[in-house]
Amino acid sequence: MQFVSLQECAQNPSCLNIWGRTGYTADGNIRLNPLTLFWTASGIEIAVENLPNLCLFADIEASWKHYRPYLSIWINGKRVRRLAPEKGRTRLLLWDSAASDTAAIRETTEQCAAESAEQGKIVYIRILKECQAMAGDSAHRLALHGFYIDKSGESETVFADVFEDVFAPVPERPLLFECIGDSLSCGEGLEDPIDGKEWNPAWQGTRNHFALILSQRFNADISVLAQSGWGLLCGWNNDPACVIPPLYPCVCSLAKGGINREAGASQAWDFSRRKTDAVIINLGSNDEYAFRAAAWEDPASGKTYKLHGDADYARLKAAAKNFIGEIRRHNPDALIIWCYGMFLTGCMDLFRSAVEEFRAENGDDKVRFIELSPMDDTTAGAQKHPGPLCHKEAADLISEVLREYGM
Repeated sequence: MQFVSLQECAQNPSCLNIWGRTGYTADGNIRLNPLTLFWTASGIEIAVENLPNLCLFADIEASWKHYRPYLSIWINGKRVRRLAPEKGRTRLLLWDSAASDTAAIRETTEQCAAESAEQGKIVYIRILKECQAMAGDSAHRLALHGFYIDKSGESETVFADVFEDVFAPVPERPLLFECIGDSLSCGEGLEDPIDGKEWNPAWQGTRNHFALILSQRFNADISVLAQSGWGLLCGWNNDPACVIPPLYPCVCSLAKGGINREAGASQAWDFSRRKTDAVIINLGSNDEYAFRAAAWEDPASGKTYKLHGDADYARLKAAAKNFIGEIRRHNPDALIIWCYGMFLTGCMDLFRSAVEEFRAENGDDKVRFIELSPMDDTTAGAQKHPGPLCHKEAADLISEVLREYGM
């Protein structure tokens, strides 16, 4: 069995496609020793030759104190597995050409192997993080070190050139969409565990997520920045520290702890690394909820915080306009779409007005507002959050606007 590190993979950059923001070294290269997956839907995509008796494993590392990370494996666009790795290093089976001893994987690999024969015997494999970055757990981490490759099942198997023998180029996608939000963009409710009394990352998922639907429809790469319960002025509970806009210029500054700092979480994000074609904002529901929630008391100072009244609605509108301005400064050519309405609808006119005013004041015709279809009993998922049907309806509405702009 032969080990290939991500750093070795990077020597042939066409063989490795990375989703999501990552830390980078002093010379500007992505940190690949290992690659830390911070945000929802961050991950890697590779392509391998469907060789007889080929087994491919990922070398995964996981750690946490309160919230364990989840990941998924996708083969040729289909999610094969979703799991929570154990703490430490794990060798995780990605592909077995001879079929796996796990029935679920065997069925999918056989199906995908047949499909890949029509595609020149190339199998596309993706590993994605299934849950958000964890602001409340400084030990939370999911990282990828590389791959173990076994062609014959014999321990002495060595390839003369793994990139020529095993890996194939991953087709470059022409578009990049960035999705910013809260639990709606974390995919909360897309998985269906037993109802619990405490919040659990097991409820979050990427299958049927509106961003993944858009990726498939437009052949686009995706980068998600989302945190459940957070907003523009405060979180769902009126905590003013739980806000998304200050996070935007950084890789993933809410990920605390030494291990995340070493991985580059607090670094300024280099927006010049790749042009973003569309920024999709699905944010504001927690601010709306905070108007009806109880006041939050800061345990350190004893000071209380609460959104209420016209003055705070005006602040919320101003915060939305300011955030659009911040996004525009970093993405001068991107289409910016503000979506609202999947969960709550009371602030619909406020956010619509914020977008229209920004558009008029700045002469910016690439800023749009979309009223999304609200979740109902037929489109709800787990934990009283939007389910697959609601995400598809959102993707349909967003797709219409993306196509208007030639994407």
